[in-house]
Amino acid sequence: MDEERMKALKSEFHEEYPEFISFLASHGKNIVTGILLAALVYFGVKFYFAREDGSVSQAATAFAQAKSIEDLERIRLDYKSTPTAALASMSLAKAYFDAGDYDMALGAYMEFQTKFPDHPLVISADLNRISCLESRGQIQEALSSYDVFMAANPDHFLAIEAMFGRARCLEKLGLFNKARTVYEDYMVANPRGVWFPRAEESLEEVDRRLKAAAAPAAK
Repeated sequence: MDEERMKALKSEFHEEYPEFISFLASHGKNIVTGILLAALVYFGVKFYFAREDGSVSQAATAFAQAKSIEDLERIRLDYKSTPTAALASMSLAKAYFDAGDYDMALGAYMEFQTKFPDHPLVISADLNRISCLESRGQIQEALSSYDVFMAANPDHFLAIEAMFGRARCLEKLGLFNKARTVYEDYMVANPRGVWFPRAEESLEEVDRRLKAAAAPAAK
């Protein structure tokens, strides 16, 4: 591939990145889906650059045709040296999560972090790991982990998702006023932010829960 075409492809990828962030803003409640969309865009470019590599092409085809956890597991094991192995690992973790098997999902995300410490998606795996803790009911641990994630990645776009995760945990702990403050702080600081509607919706839900909790006391 000539240098000009490589530059053009890279430019196209960078142009799509803001659209991906907007996608997350609209579908933030399903962060795992957003992460895999980013991966598909990223590795779509990778596969194009490396299409002369037969194993890469075969792995990409196998991934596109995968329909089960078993298929993803085979790809992860059979194509260890290709970029698809990492993507299959992330997809495998997502499949477990979607099936409600949070123990397996947690293990898969932790394994991803161990095997691919320098991978572009390792931060996503870390956030999804925390989501598994939250889904398993380890709310206090998840809350602390969201705080650590935000402190370690303050400028990463996923820090916003961690913020919402933190607020959810506060709600689950019955700390509605603290959760309310999280949403309000974001809205004040980002009046035109792409996440503003989601924060506003979450704030309204917290207010409804506060009113419901206060109703019996009023009687």
